[in-house]
Amino acid sequence: MKYRDSSFFTRNGKFKVWRYDLFMHLVSKTFILLNLITTALLKFFSFIPVVGELASKLLKSFFDSGVHKFTNIIGDIVVYNVTDPKCKFYEVRRQILDGAVHALQFLIEKKDSEGSSYYPSVIMAGHSLGSQVAYDAINKLDLLVNKDKISNYGPDGKDKDGKNISSQLNGFITFGSPLDKIAFFLRELVPDELYLRQQLLDNYHGFKQRNWSLNAGNENGFTSLPQPINRVFEDVKWKNYFDNRDYVSGSLDYYLNLENVNCEFKSGLLSFTHSYYWENDKFYRDIILSFLK
Repeated sequence: MKYRDSSFFTRNGKFKVWRYDLFMHLVSKTFILLNLITTALLKFFSFIPVVGELASKLLKSFFDSGVHKFTNIIGDIVVYNVTDPKCKFYEVRRQILDGAVHALQFLIEKKDSEGSSYYPSVIMAGHSLGSQVAYDAINKLDLLVNKDKISNYGPDGKDKDGKNISSQLNGFITFGSPLDKIAFFLRELVPDELYLRQQLLDNYHGFKQRNWSLNAGNENGFTSLPQPINRVFEDVKWKNYFDNRDYVSGSLDYYLNLENVNCEFKSGLLSFTHSYYWENDKFYRDIILSFLK
């Protein structure tokens, strides 16, 4: 609505709620139903003499298919994005994120025998859901810096020589990233009247994020909160790689000051290119020239 998107769900800035609800209901149930039916049928046929071996091969082929992989990827994303502490999956998210933050903190804080940074240049890279884990880890590290809990850096993000922590954590690479889709479908939604809570959440997950609070500080006279967090990583270089047939990823437009790169993989019309990055020389070459030269 804010950016006057024109699509099946939006016309002239007006969001068609019924279309969206119907689409999400039908598509989500269809994916699950097809997955269950196909798996059940192939397992049943695998017990039949003669055709069983062929059915087993088809079952393995189905598990390796793009549809099945896409279904699993979406499931992982939904599980990780649980925000209710009472949900059984919340502990899964917490352990994953804590592990990423501890690893990143170790790289930032480790010193050599002379007291200098053991890793003077750190680049974060994340594929698929890993791009969100990496993004969340950077936000959490930002909070730790502001709380003065990162060794050798003050709450302003500077060391004793005045160098910003972003000169050490100086690169962020995402590929096959669903961050935009997560922001639209899965972020915690807050009613318009709770405009203070809207702003608190925006500040908490604020690394290079656009202002998602449509009402905060606007012409309606809502109170605008001061920015409580010193954003110490805003000048980190960020490149996002995507492909038009990688339906998990896309150009990241919910975020600021990053470069989107369309990889344009050579693939068939029905291809699912979510794993193509790992074997693409141009992808690696661009990373080397952008971050390592």
